[in-house]
Amino acid sequence: MGEVKVKLAESQRLRPVAVVYGAFLGLFFLASDGMGAEALTDEQIRELIIKESIADYSGACPCPYSEKSSGDKCGDSSAYSKPRGQEPLCYSKDISTDKVDKYRRKHKIQKPNSDR
Repeated sequence: MGEVKVKLAESQRLRPVAVVYGAFLGLFFLASDGMGAEALTDEQIRELIIKESIADYSGACPCPYSEKSSGDKCGDSSAYSKPRGQEPLCYSKDISTDKVDKYRRKHKIQKPNSDR
């Protein structure tokens, strides 16, 4: 019975990440320039990179603003706040313009017309 509670708690913890990630994927289609290519700003790409980084993290507390199973913020106990181990990307400031450009090229994402 305890295993069922753990699995339920884990799925409830991941549900908000899936919803947010799905919303950002929806931006791909809404920001389309009509040619089938996505058009996203650098900040939108940074948000996608952050969401992917958090989704790829195997632990329970990737970022200081993540919530523990108790509902408290992870804060200093987050992987981001610790000097070793996995280093999830949690903030826009963590993602360089070069990383955004590489992501843009890899996923064939265009800049919006106003950014070109």
